[in-house]
Amino acid sequence: MSSLADPVATPASCVVEPRVPAVVGSLPRPAIEGLDDRASSTRRAYADDFSNFADWCATVARQALPASDEAVCLYVTAMVAGANAAGYSVATIERRLAAITYVHEVNGFGVSPARHLKVRELMTSIRRSYGRAKDKRDPLTTTQLAAMVAALDLGGLAGKRDRAVLLVGYAGAFRRSDLAGLTVSQCARHGDDYLVALGGPGADHHAEGRIIGLPAFAGSPLCPVAALDAWLDAAAITEGPLFRKVTRYQTISEAALSPASVALIVKRCAMAAGIPSQRLAGHSLRAGHATTAVANGAPDRVIMAQTGHRNVDALGCYSRPGDPLRDNSARYLDLEMS
Repeated sequence: MSSLADPVATPASCVVEPRVPAVVGSLPRPAIEGLDDRASSTRRAYADDFSNFADWCATVARQALPASDEAVCLYVTAMVAGANAAGYSVATIERRLAAITYVHEVNGFGVSPARHLKVRELMTSIRRSYGRAKDKRDPLTTTQLAAMVAALDLGGLAGKRDRAVLLVGYAGAFRRSDLAGLTVSQCARHGDDYLVALGGPGADHHAEGRIIGLPAFAGSPLCPVAALDAWLDAAAITEGPLFRKVTRYQTISEAALSPASVALIVKRCAMAAGIPSQRLAGHSLRAGHATTAVANGAPDRVIMAQTGHRNVDALGCYSRPGDPLRDNSARYLDLEMS
């Protein structure tokens, strides 16, 4: 990538290692199994990001694997120098450093050059100069969700699918990637409810997996179980991907929806209900679940069991300012003594 070229190049005799796919192919079995424990989307992202680093190394005759801390510093500096033209954000730079670290460690090169003190100090300076708060997507409320469901045309397959995507995603607090990747075999009836298994290679961020409950709300237009049953029955899906593309001819694709398609469904349904969609995305379902549950007083442990958060501090971003008199811990001190 010539836009990232370092003006001070080392001699052309320096070795430039192949891209990630070739490296992965030559890994010993234990290292490959380590890769398999990552979600497939994460592996693809690491491959793309490390390929970018390898391409840059090729343009400046630097070695990509193992790389030196000097090469990584120059790479980061080049990205910052091209930020205005190429659109490299701090988050993008951090992600590419994570890919460099992962590829070095999985190949047995010990401490990654991306973790070197020089690189860390450079990133601290960059964050101070260019960092900005993350552009978080707005959470959906239950009232908004109800309006979106009411605006759907349930006479066709797409309407039934979109209702199921919205309600299952909201009730299950799914990440959009997990929601898009759900299969029939992951969903088991448990009385009137569903139990959904997440986990295993490529299915979840945590290898041990977890079980998510989808409770039924009998008679409610927002029941995720009824919506899922209606979609599966109408689409005659008995195995394979749960949520799929519907063609204009009312035929069902064999392939699963992409995570980006989940975001488009949320935006399209919001627009149909007259809800501003610019700040909505697939994550709005998950964020809406957490935000609404926190606002309604659900215990942290209950929310974390559904969302999969491992640290209660992570729920802080879903909190909303409360009434300082009503939501006051002094009320739990038994001060009403006669």
